[in-house]
Amino acid sequence: MLLESFLGVAQRRGDGVAVQAANEDRLTYDDLATKVRRLVNGLRGAGVQPGQIVATWLDNGSSYVATILALAGVGAVHLPISRRADQSQAAWLLSLVVPRLLITADGESLKGISPCLSLDELQGCSHLLPYRSSHAGICRLLQTSGSTGDPRLVVWRQDALKSEIENWISYTGTTEHDVIFNVHTLDGGHAVDIHVLPALLAGATLVLSDFRDPVETLRALVRCRATVLSLLPHQYESLARAAPVADITRVPSLRLPMCGGAFLSARTAQEASRSLGLRIRRIYGSTEFGMVLGNMSDTDQACRGMRPVPGVQVRLEPLSPNSSQVGEIAAKSSHSGSGYYGEDARASGFRDGWYYTGDVAQRDELGEYHIVGRRIDAIMTAGGLIFASQFEETLRSSCPAEEVIVLTRFDHHRADAVLVLAVPSRSRDYQEVNDCLTTMLSKHNVVGEVYVTSKVPRTPVGKPDRAEILRTYAPSLRARVAQGEEDRKPG
Repeated sequence: MLLESFLGVAQRRGDGVAVQAANEDRLTYDDLATKVRRLVNGLRGAGVQPGQIVATWLDNGSSYVATILALAGVGAVHLPISRRADQSQAAWLLSLVVPRLLITADGESLKGISPCLSLDELQGCSHLLPYRSSHAGICRLLQTSGSTGDPRLVVWRQDALKSEIENWISYTGTTEHDVIFNVHTLDGGHAVDIHVLPALLAGATLVLSDFRDPVETLRALVRCRATVLSLLPHQYESLARAAPVADITRVPSLRLPMCGGAFLSARTAQEASRSLGLRIRRIYGSTEFGMVLGNMSDTDQACRGMRPVPGVQVRLEPLSPNSSQVGEIAAKSSHSGSGYYGEDARASGFRDGWYYTGDVAQRDELGEYHIVGRRIDAIMTAGGLIFASQFEETLRSSCPAEEVIVLTRFDHHRADAVLVLAVPSRSRDYQEVNDCLTTMLSKHNVVGEVYVTSKVPRTPVGKPDRAEILRTYAPSLRARVAQGEEDRKPG
């Protein structure tokens, strides 16, 4: 399915550039097809059968791209493990599944996983067997980021994933003339489903980069004439700040600068437009379902919403009987994920063919949906009920902070308390930021604690690592809340 589609494109594109990765030569479609076939033969030689789970522990590169296609070709179930995963995270995965094989760059194994083969060992076969496989069943187990709760493994079938990618290619108008620029780790669905597979199944060029240096990233976007890009809000903010240093005010080739995965404020959209002339397109989806909403119009979207992606039905599940225009987003399509590994479909949020996302949106008079936050992240303020993402923007706009993260419901003993983590704006004093945010919490009648730091922990896909934030800061706050309750007890 996926591999058959790619090989058809490769036959047509031949010496066109397929993948351009950092510190690697450009790989043509013919080159990539040869690399994939060698990996298919290597997987067969290792005894991998359709339906068996194969884990990968790889850095971004053309070989990782080829491995993804080869695993789909032999009908294996791909379990990507982040290179940033520690032994406890690997142990958690092994408590859920037992991979048939682990593929690494150099043969170095993760504790508890065997057998293990390197990419060189798998590609060592010089005799290329004819390709023959078409597997429509389960093709991957994808770990959620954990940014909205405990991480889980999402199940995707290959036929559904192929339909999802083809639908996205059509929706975005991706062609062989596009240069799709990816900065995300290939362990996540966002990188593979928004960048890798759409690029290779449309005959476009895929550029693999990173976001360690925003100035260099901006220069690379101009240098390779990128046309399609998807970043998180804080990454667009970093590009805007890097513009004067890089002496770049426009990226003229970029036709689709998209933003998804986190709340995009009007402030961020306006800053990207002012500094770089980018009209960010809003997109919304999930690891569990795929793409749900989007807005590809070439207009200022600072205050715009999104509409359902073609082929996807969307409705709002009202939060109360009197709010039909505000509710939890429920989505339905013929090409979504199949729930969580080892869990009942209803427990996975899938009910009667609908997936209940847990995200709340408001529908405006134009019929566009505006994401306002997670259902479980509601905060009662002096001005009424708002969501954590909205409160983050309120705090950030009032205080000299470059980034503000608000966590709710971190302690069942005190459900109304919030944890605020902030990064100061450049050259601003930590105490100044702390005092301002503390004052704002009091003004809005919100109970909580403020922590100011130089850096926000992030997941491999670039989202704030809320689990790590809680591990680092919540114990201290819980102790303070508990002590406060103890002090209030009558003697």
